[in-house]
Amino acid sequence: MTNARVRIGSIISHLTDNAMVYGAKSSVDIKAYSTGTLSVGGIVADNEDFVSTCEYIGTISTTYDPNSNNYIGGIVGRNFYDAEIKNCTNSGNITFDTDVVTSAKPKMQVGGIVGRNLGVVDYVENNGSIDIKSAYDLEIGGICGSSEYGIFSNVINRAKITLTNCPSVYIAEITGISKYGTYEKIIDMSNITINNGTITSTVRLGMITIFEDLSTSATDLVYNAEYTPTFAGVLMTGSVVVNQKKTSDDN
Repeated sequence: MTNARVRIGSIISHLTDNAMVYGAKSSVDIKAYSTGTLSVGGIVADNEDFVSTCEYIGTISTTYDPNSNNYIGGIVGRNFYDAEIKNCTNSGNITFDTDVVTSAKPKMQVGGIVGRNLGVVDYVENNGSIDIKSAYDLEIGGICGSSEYGIFSNVINRAKITLTNCPSVYIAEITGISKYGTYEKIIDMSNITINNGTITSTVRLGMITIFEDLSTSATDLVYNAEYTPTFAGVLMTGSVVVNQKKTSDDN
């Protein structure tokens, strides 16, 4: 038996090829729980074509089945190959909290604009907040959670991200983790606060993004420049504060 796939968007759940969402504005509050793969977007959950000139000002609240992956974005949950998000603004809020105790490590990919990006994100603005507590395997950024070959251009980011008691985190001001891709004409004024002072945690922190890494062991991370995206015209004035529990290995 396969896990369910749940797609939730305030305008449409799944935008297929040769389709468009244009000029939509939503203040719908979304509350989502899944017993399978969860994809949530303030406008569209899964985008395979074109989302343009849209604005989201509501609140997305989620929790999850701990055995499945989760994609959460202020505009789009997942943006697929050749798909575009253009001229869109998010001023909404994303929240997550769970009291689920599990040995499983479900992956969460969360971004102010898009959770997972394989396509184009152009002329977007994020003014939203992200508040996440007790997420397990988290990839998060002010614009995008994770990206592979994604193109980001003409971006303004004013995200406010607060993480509390999240044991394993990839986080950056624009995209949590990237493989290849392009970042150009980026203005960042985001604020990130990580409150992990009461738990043992691993936090991998980047400014624009983190390149995908190859791990030879849990404590030996080798960053592979082969995955480096292209950067041009980036201005960053954001701030990052990390409160992390001291371990016996710390000096």
